[in-house]
Amino acid sequence: MGVSSGSNEGLLRGNIVNYAIKRTWPDQPKSWESKGEAETAEAFALAFATDQGLGLGTQVLVMEMTAEGGEVEFFKVANTSPYQLLAVQPGTTGVAEPAPATTPATAANAPSSEVEEPIAVPSLRPFGTMIFYMAKVGIIAVVVIGSLGMLIKYLRA
Repeated sequence: MGVSSGSNEGLLRGNIVNYAIKRTWPDQPKSWESKGEAETAEAFALAFATDQGLGLGTQVLVMEMTAEGGEVEFFKVANTSPYQLLAVQPGTTGVAEPAPATTPATAANAPSSEVEEPIAVPSLRPFGTMIFYMAKVGIIAVVVIGSLGMLIKYLRA
């Protein structure tokens, strides 16, 4: 990506390029939601995702705003805390390739081991906690109801 060879403006400003962004899934606004400058399309998409508080799985379209038409890239929000993006093919839910660079915030939080943990695993923790709580309440209810039944049976006798 970066600045095209015909554009000296980006080189003079330290590879800062103008970008425009809009969501493509689940919402599809008709106009560009944000326009601004960034060093890379991923950095611009990451800033937009953070500012807007985008949910997991949201897909965005980032377009480089140059006189020649520029490049178009699609990104999908893969994790929301901290925000992580994956490059995707347009109109698909599959991942094309991991985003080329990580930001300092995501690089500091990335595990150093070679085996990466799946993205969906942290979101299963509340579900497991809920099941454990419901089982605990169910066991306590059975014990209390059984004890009260035996107490009432004893008092009637």
